Amino acid sequence: MVKKAILLFTSLACFAGGAKAQTRCITDEVYAKMKAQDPAIAKYEAELKAQIDARLKGMDLSRFKTTAGFAFEDTVTYHIPIVFHIIHDYGIEYITDDAVYKAVDEINALYRKASADAAGIVYPYNGNIPGTNIQYNHNTHIQFHLATIDPNGNPTHGITRRRDFTSLSAGEHTKFDIWAPQSYLNVWVMRSFDAANSGTSGGQVLAYAIKPAGAAASPWSDGVLASVAAQGGNVNFNNTIAHELGHSLNLDHTFGNTNNPGDCGDDGVDDTPPTKGHLTTGCTATTLSDTVCSRGYATTYSPVEAKNLFDITTSNPIVINYPDTVNTQNVMDYSHCSSQMFTYLQGVWMRAALTSTIADRNNLIDSTNLVKTGVMTPNGTLAARPDLKPIADFSVSISNNNGLNFTCKSAVGQLVKFTERSWNDTLTADPQWYFSNAATDPNPTGDAVSTKFDSAGWVTVKLVVKSNVGSDTLVNSDRVYIADENATNPEGYFGEFNQGGDLDEYPTFNYFKNFTRWEVVNNAGFYDNTSMSYKQFDARTGVPAIFTGTPRGDWDDFYTPAFDLTALGNGNQYLTFFTAGAFRTQNINYMNDTLDVSYSTDCGRTWIRLKNLTRAEIGNNGVQLNDWTPGGMWNWQAQNILIPTTVRTSNRVFFRFRYRPGVDMGLIGSGNNFYLDRIHISNWTTDVSELQSQKNGVVLAPNPTNGSTSIIIKDAKNTSANITVTDVTGKVVYRTQANLTGTISRVEIPASYISVKGMYMVEVVTGSIKQTQKLVVY
Repeated sequence: MVKKAILLFTSLACFAGGAKAQTRCITDEVYAKMKAQDPAIAKYEAELKAQIDARLKGMDLSRFKTTAGFAFEDTVTYHIPIVFHIIHDYGIEYITDDAVYKAVDEINALYRKASADAAGIVYPYNGNIPGTNIQYNHNTHIQFHLATIDPNGNPTHGITRRRDFTSLSAGEHTKFDIWAPQSYLNVWVMRSFDAANSGTSGGQVLAYAIKPAGAAASPWSDGVLASVAAQGGNVNFNNTIAHELGHSLNLDHTFGNTNNPGDCGDDGVDDTPPTKGHLTTGCTATTLSDTVCSRGYATTYSPVEAKNLFDITTSNPIVINYPDTVNTQNVMDYSHCSSQMFTYLQGVWMRAALTSTIADRNNLIDSTNLVKTGVMTPNGTLAARPDLKPIADFSVSISNNNGLNFTCKSAVGQLVKFTERSWNDTLTADPQWYFSNAATDPNPTGDAVSTKFDSAGWVTVKLVVKSNVGSDTLVNSDRVYIADENATNPEGYFGEFNQGGDLDEYPTFNYFKNFTRWEVVNNAGFYDNTSMSYKQFDARTGVPAIFTGTPRGDWDDFYTPAFDLTALGNGNQYLTFFTAGAFRTQNINYMNDTLDVSYSTDCGRTWIRLKNLTRAEIGNNGVQLNDWTPGGMWNWQAQNILIPTTVRTSNRVFFRFRYRPGVDMGLIGSGNNFYLDRIHISNWTTDVSELQSQKNGVVLAPNPTNGSTSIIIKDAKNTSANITVTDVTGKVVYRTQANLTGTISRVEIPASYISVKGMYMVEVVTGSIKQTQKLVVY
């Protein structure tokens, strides 16, 4: 084959109108990153190209066809098992089973040239390839079928559902539940992409797929990932999934593989002319007749190729003068012009990829695999979709509560709404609900019910659903917590997380039932061996690290009991606790774990942030590469958060601790385990509270500081103190004599005297006692 004769305009002309405000898919960027990281992909890519070239030259590589033939005669349908994984948080991405069935039907209609839009294809692509009897818009004879047997041999509809934080921050780490890619083509649908992926193309991302050479190098990555939110709730908007499946079968965008639709490019397929792509222009006359990137566009074929591809018998090479007008309505373009077609040679390319051993694409269509995955019966006929019983599921919402599942008892609590979310079959009876400690009807029916609850604690929910096949029952006791609104006097109270104490009043929510979570541990604590720990060091092995160690976008909460702050009287009030943490990265830019401490005075209706702890406030023990646990009191630091004046008059305040684990550049978790202990509320900071238990003492607070600091002195016998502050050279930077009033006195060291970052020594002399403390200024 003689490569195409193309006359391109200058690069400036190709850039014209090339705004990149929005993109459809980022397959090109993802694939480029994979190639940069894994040299094996280039090898697989070369092998696949050689196999496709051989197929185009008439060498039949398929071992699945009953008879050999030329490409134009190759009308045996290739059937591909497919599975849709719904990764959700019960939002717009929680599409119905029927929506999946409809999407697969649409995709198949397009691939066999039977879509409703096929009649709208414009000249010249509504006719034949010049000099041949072959139509441009061609039946690819490729069909996708939802699997009816899962990898464990169980019946399925080819749809799975998993509640997961990655639905809101999707990427490669979303693919944890991949089915064997040599047997199934996996499609994941979720709400939205991770910000890092969305920023790749400078616009909104709809989807991406892994091309065969990339899948050969990283089989666990193989498949399609698509955002439902970016498609307005439609899983196959403008044939998005069909477009991505084309990438999975080795097609590029019609404008090439750089994902720059404003630049002239070529996909290597002869009957799709070079084009600059048409990002959001739609079906305008200018778009449909564009010839900017090609003039005199033609390809020369050898006699063997002419016969194989076009059924033209000749002893001399032939020249096919393809149109200069671009194929804007092609599925692999970006025009948003009702993507309506694949060309004939795109179909040949995809079928060639399906006969290749690269990424085991040939196994997808193998007859043995089709029986194993339930696409075909043993006698070679297409298998029917099995009739399966429903799988019970529900979601929870509390109005004006950000969808969280925490409220108070009936007197001041809110209505909790339970919505039936069952799937896998159509229900033939109303769902039956049963609730523990419900204030209303204990056995309601309906798709959605709302109720309040009389007693505190976790609510047990039982949901029973029925269809013509059978019933399913779901019992859950960790989705909704009802708090006791009767507040605790915080004076003298310390939250130590001990069994037998008030541990049951500190509910922890692991919303996505994953590895990173809050849990009470019995091997570490500030005074004893118990504390609340955020577990995020994943030591599991045997699967790619991006699955076990990627918490990007995750978040988990725990709540305190209600506290009566009026019991502490006037003056400052502090929420205090001790923490111990570490990081697994030495790069400060990736030390991005956060602890969001918030409060509510209305039983969870609204939450207001008190403080967001970051970096050194989280990882005070530096870098720890192993599964880390504090070894003693020296690993802990005091946290003191001033409670706003407006909150100090409240007699019912809840506090919420929300941890968001961070990641490094590779999306692997950057933090280590984090521990929190000894929650306390008082008129003093933690250091001063500790001082109260001593006979005499000195504390600097805050320490470290980036401004002024105070010297708190406890001395019941003396009435004055001499204070000297020196820097690391021994130079005196501040000296004063202070009067002591009462048991505990406070003396300020002004920020202007300790403005240079570093270490200072603070000496305090009261009577015959001299005490020295280190002060760190940052």
